[in-house]
Amino acid sequence: MRPVGRHSGKPYREAGIVLDRIGLPRGRYPWKVERSNDPVFPLGAKWGALLRARTGETVTISIARPWRRHAVIGWGHGEALSVRFLPCESPSTWLAYAGGFGLKKRGCVPFDVQVGDRIERVRIAFGRACPPRA
Repeated sequence: MRPVGRHSGKPYREAGIVLDRIGLPRGRYPWKVERSNDPVFPLGAKWGALLRARTGETVTISIARPWRRHAVIGWGHGEALSVRFLPCESPSTWLAYAGGFGLKKRGCVPFDVQVGDRIERVRIAFGRACPPRA
Protein backbone atom coordinates (compact mmCIF):
# COMPACT_ATOMS: atom_id res chain seq x y z
CA MET A 1 0.00 0.00 0.00
CA ARG A 2 1.41 3.36 -1.01
CA PRO A 3 0.51 6.78 0.32
CA VAL A 4 -1.67 8.90 -1.98
CA GLY A 5 -0.59 12.21 -0.50
CA ARG A 6 1.69 14.03 1.85
CA HIS A 7 0.82 16.59 4.47
CA SER A 8 3.29 18.77 6.34
CA GLY A 9 0.96 20.51 8.78
CA LYS A 10 -1.36 19.16 11.41
CA PRO A 11 -3.81 16.39 10.42
CA TYR A 12 -7.51 17.04 9.86
CA ARG A 13 -9.18 18.76 12.79
CA GLU A 14 -11.47 15.72 13.15
CA ALA A 15 -8.45 13.45 13.62
CA GLY A 16 -7.31 12.24 16.97
CA ILE A 17 -3.66 11.22 17.04
CA VAL A 18 -3.29 7.70 18.40
CA LEU A 19 0.03 6.61 19.95
CA ASP A 20 1.63 9.64 18.26
CA ARG A 21 1.59 7.77 14.92
CA ILE A 22 -1.83 7.61 13.20
CA GLY A 23 -4.64 10.12 12.77
CA LEU A 24 -8.12 8.56 13.04
CA PRO A 25 -11.59 10.05 13.41
CA ARG A 26 -12.14 10.42 17.13
CA GLY A 27 -14.70 11.78 19.41
CA ARG A 28 -18.08 10.87 20.61
CA TYR A 29 -20.08 12.37 17.75
CA PRO A 30 -20.99 10.34 14.66
CA TRP A 31 -18.87 10.14 11.55
CA LYS A 32 -20.87 10.37 8.31
CA VAL A 33 -22.04 7.00 6.95
CA GLU A 34 -23.35 6.46 3.41
CA ARG A 35 -24.98 3.58 1.55
CA SER A 36 -22.56 1.44 -0.46
CA ASN A 37 -22.99 -1.13 -3.25
CA ASP A 38 -21.54 -3.91 -1.08
CA PRO A 39 -24.28 -6.43 -0.23
CA VAL A 40 -22.43 -7.70 2.86
CA PHE A 41 -21.40 -4.31 4.26
CA PRO A 42 -24.10 -1.95 2.92
CA LEU A 43 -22.81 1.14 4.76
CA GLY A 44 -19.53 2.90 4.19
CA ALA A 45 -17.50 5.70 5.73
CA LYS A 46 -14.56 7.26 3.93
CA TRP A 47 -11.49 8.27 5.87
CA GLY A 48 -7.96 8.84 4.67
CA ALA A 49 -5.60 7.38 7.24
CA LEU A 50 -2.80 9.75 8.19
CA LEU A 51 0.47 8.22 9.33
CA ARG A 52 3.42 10.04 10.79
CA ALA A 53 6.41 9.63 8.48
CA ARG A 54 9.99 8.83 9.48
CA THR A 55 9.17 6.87 12.64
CA GLY A 56 10.66 3.49 11.73
CA GLU A 57 7.67 1.74 13.34
CA THR A 58 4.91 -0.39 11.86
CA VAL A 59 1.36 0.67 12.71
CA THR A 60 -1.42 -1.95 12.83
CA ILE A 61 -5.10 -1.11 13.12
CA SER A 62 -7.57 -3.93 13.80
CA ILE A 63 -11.28 -4.13 14.37
CA ALA A 64 -11.80 -5.32 17.96
CA ARG A 65 -13.42 -8.75 18.45
CA PRO A 66 -16.99 -7.67 19.30
CA TRP A 67 -17.35 -5.95 15.91
CA ARG A 68 -15.45 -8.30 13.56
CA ARG A 69 -18.64 -9.63 11.97
CA HIS A 70 -20.06 -6.14 11.52
CA ALA A 71 -17.23 -4.04 10.06
CA VAL A 72 -14.25 -4.17 7.71
CA ILE A 73 -11.34 -1.86 6.92
CA GLY A 74 -10.88 -0.79 3.31
CA TRP A 75 -7.37 0.64 2.98
CA GLY A 76 -5.22 -1.06 0.39
CA HIS A 77 -6.63 -3.90 -1.69
CA GLY A 78 -10.01 -5.29 -0.68
CA GLU A 79 -11.55 -5.54 2.75
CA ALA A 80 -9.81 -6.73 5.91
CA LEU A 81 -10.18 -6.97 9.68
CA SER A 82 -6.66 -5.65 10.19
CA VAL A 83 -4.28 -3.44 8.19
CA ARG A 84 -0.53 -2.93 8.68
CA PHE A 85 1.19 0.28 7.62
CA LEU A 86 4.93 -0.22 7.19
CA PRO A 87 7.37 2.58 8.03
CA CYS A 88 7.98 5.02 5.19
CA GLU A 89 10.59 7.69 4.70
CA SER A 90 9.28 11.01 3.41
CA PRO A 91 10.19 14.67 3.66
CA SER A 92 6.60 15.29 4.78
CA THR A 93 5.38 15.02 8.35
CA TRP A 94 2.25 12.97 7.55
CA LEU A 95 1.43 10.47 4.80
CA ALA A 96 -2.17 10.05 3.60
CA TYR A 97 -3.68 6.69 2.59
CA ALA A 98 -7.07 6.61 0.82
CA GLY A 99 -9.72 4.26 2.15
CA GLY A 100 -12.34 3.85 4.79
CA PHE A 101 -14.62 1.36 6.50
CA GLY A 102 -17.47 -0.97 5.51
CA LEU A 103 -20.27 -1.57 8.00
CA LYS A 104 -23.32 -3.77 8.42
CA LYS A 105 -24.89 -1.30 10.85
CA ARG A 106 -24.30 2.07 12.45
CA GLY A 107 -22.59 2.07 15.81
CA CYS A 108 -19.63 2.82 18.03
CA VAL A 109 -16.91 0.58 16.59
CA PRO A 110 -13.87 -0.35 18.73
CA PHE A 111 -10.45 -0.59 17.06
CA ASP A 112 -7.11 -1.69 18.45
CA VAL A 113 -4.15 0.36 17.27
CA GLN A 114 -0.71 -1.14 17.79
CA VAL A 115 2.68 0.51 17.44
CA GLY A 116 5.54 -1.73 18.56
CA ASP A 117 4.46 -3.24 21.89
CA ARG A 118 2.00 -0.41 22.65
CA ILE A 119 -1.73 -0.98 22.03
CA GLU A 120 -4.54 1.54 22.42
CA ARG A 121 -8.27 0.84 22.02
CA VAL A 122 -10.09 3.63 20.21
CA ARG A 123 -13.77 3.99 19.37
CA ILE A 124 -15.10 5.54 16.19
CA ALA A 125 -18.73 6.63 16.01
CA PHE A 126 -20.26 5.66 12.67
CA GLY A 127 -23.70 7.21 12.23
CA ARG A 128 -24.48 6.83 15.93
CA ALA A 129 -22.79 8.55 18.87
CA CYS A 130 -20.49 6.63 21.17
CA PRO A 131 -21.66 6.68 24.77
CA PRO A 132 -19.40 8.61 27.14
CA ARG A 133 -16.71 6.51 28.77
CA ALA A 134 -17.28 5.74 32.41
